[in-house]
Amino acid sequence: MAVAPMDNVTISLKGMVAKDVPMDFTFTTAGPTFKLDQIISQVAVNGNLQPVIGTCQVTIVPLAAGYRIQYSVGARIPVITSSSVGVGSQRTNAVTSTVTFQSITFAGSVILKAGQPVTILNSDGQDVTITLTKPASS
Repeated sequence: MAVAPMDNVTISLKGMVAKDVPMDFTFTTAGPTFKLDQIISQVAVNGNLQPVIGTCQVTIVPLAAGYRIQYSVGARIPVITSSSVGVGSQRTNAVTSTVTFQSITFAGSVILKAGQPVTILNSDGQDVTITLTKPASS
């Protein structure tokens, strides 16, 4: 059985996925899947800026009354996993830190109607919403 083609739709994903980790993606696709990995912010770790990498993957399924959106949203956040203090070359204490990236992710499925945002996560009083819009008919 052939799958009917889908019109372009725009998905917006906005909110805070964790403290100091904003998510603000808007993309247009004809589906059924879309995937994105990009730097969404930077945080200082021991005085050096490290990237926070946002991830988003959606699958869009048209329904008779809306769209089923399966999503996986997350971020890879730099964290200090170990530090050591040693004697530097000029007899000063030098701090050496190891930075690794840890992932936070949430996933699920919602039914969306065009133009009606749905909250998919609330973290520390901050909502993450997903909205689907369709272009105006010509």
